This record gives sequence, C-alpha cells and structure tokens, in this order.
Amino acid sequence: MRQRPPGMSTLRACQLLELPRSSWYWTQAEPATAPRREAERLQLRERIEALCLEFPGYGYRRVTAQVQREGWAVNHKRVQGIMQTESLQCHVKRSWIGTTQSAHAYRRVTVQAGGRIGHGCDSIRM
Repeated sequence: MRQRPPGMSTLRACQLLELPRSSWYWTQAEPATAPRREAERLQLRERIEALCLEFPGYGYRRVTAQVQREGWAVNHKRVQGIMQTESLQCHVKRSWIGTTQSAHAYRRVTVQAGGRIGHGCDSIRM
C-alpha cells in the first residue's frame, strides 16, 4: 500500500484513492507489544503498592519521584491514577495541635450586642 507511482505525490495518490492522508502513514502496532505492556503495567502497579506499604506517609508525588529514580518512565498522573484505583492514597492521621490555651486563669470577656449578652465572639449572630 505504501508504494505509489513515481512522480506522484502522496497527497495526489490519496486523493485518487479517496483515502485520508493519515491512513497512508498509519502503521499497525505489533501484536506482541500488548502483552508486554500489560506485564509492565502490572509490575509498575506492584512496585507502587510495595512502596505505599513500606512508606505509608508517601503521597503520589514522593512515590512518583521514587519510581522515576528506579528507572520507570512514568508521570505523576499515571501514578496518582494507580494509587486512587488501588486505594493507596496517603491516609496518615495528623494529631491536632491546639494553638490557644483555653484553660487559663483569666476571666472571660462578655460580648454585649443590642441588649443580648453572650460569651465569646461567635455566640451572638447578627
């Protein structure tokens, strides 16, 4: 199909055959590549799962950086997608740190607004 008469352009040949030019350049992928790609996807998924189990605090950015350091050609969107489908997102519960000491010895300030008395700034709604 790729041979055309000498002296005829690809555009003219495609016009005569009523064929899109993109079809002229199209080549079919090798059928042997599909199982290999699937095997690579499974290996990548297993490696990401192993990293998430080894380091539960790692998010998709750290996992992406680690996998890329190991030689995988993968971007953050692919890693994030795998982590979401496998429920491997970082779920480290952070402890709550109070920034205000509420149990002090000082008296509380009373808020007065329009004859209503409340305790604290959010107790009276206008």
